[in-house]
Amino acid sequence: MEGEKKFSIENKEKEPKKIVVEIGPGDRPIISRIPSNKEKVEYRACKENNEVFSLKFGDTFIEVDLLPEQSVDVFRHWARHDRSGNRSHLTQIKEMLDKRLPDGVRGEVVHADAQKLPFSDNSLDIVFMANVISGHVKNDQMGGVEATQRRILREKENLIKEIKRVLQIGGALIIEEEFTPDVSGTAAWNKVIGDLQQDQDFDVQIIEDFEKEDDRLVLKLTKRNKTDSQSSG
Repeated sequence: MEGEKKFSIENKEKEPKKIVVEIGPGDRPIISRIPSNKEKVEYRACKENNEVFSLKFGDTFIEVDLLPEQSVDVFRHWARHDRSGNRSHLTQIKEMLDKRLPDGVRGEVVHADAQKLPFSDNSLDIVFMANVISGHVKNDQMGGVEATQRRILREKENLIKEIKRVLQIGGALIIEEEFTPDVSGTAAWNKVIGDLQQDQDFDVQIIEDFEKEDDRLVLKLTKRNKTDSQSSG
C-alpha cells in the first residue's frame, strides 16, 4: 500500500526472538497488570494458572495504541494527557514499559489503525487483545454506541483478517474479554467470537469460559499452516 510504514524489528533474521504485540486500549496495557521481575514476566489465566505467554531477555513487546482521536474502547478513556496537558499518553506508556519490562526486553509503543497494522506478513509471535472485540477499533465520529451493527461487525472482521496476516505460522492470537459489549456491539461480538471458535485457520483453546468463570473469556488461537487448514476442512 502506497505510503504505508512498517514497524521493523532489527536483526529479526539474525537473532529470532519472540515478538509480542498488544492491541489497545493503550491506557491500560497488559504489562501494567502482570507481576514481573528482572528476569521474566508471565501472563497467566486466573483460575487454572496456566501460562498464556511470557516475556524474557531478547524479546520485544509492542503496545499498539489505537489512534486517540479515532477510536472508542470499552473503557471510554477520553483523558489522553497528563494534568499539565503537555505530554502525550504515549510518553507515559513508554515510561511504564521501560520501568516494568524485564531486563533485556525491548518495549515500544506504536500508533496504528487496528485494521491496517504496521507489521510485515508472518512477522509476529503473539498478538494479545483485551476487550477489543467488545469495543471499537477504528474512527467513529458518532460516539461509538451509535455506530451501525454492520459497520461494527465489518471492523472486527477486518481486524481479525489483519491479525492473521501478521501472525507467523504457529503464532498465537490471545483474546481476553471481561465485559459484555455495549448494545450496539452485542451482535458483532457474538458473531466474531463464534466464528473464531470455528475458524479453520486456527487451532482453538478455550482457557477460560464465561459459562464456567465469572464474566471472563480467554481464547488462545494458534495459527495453522494453510495445508493443515485445508486438510482439516
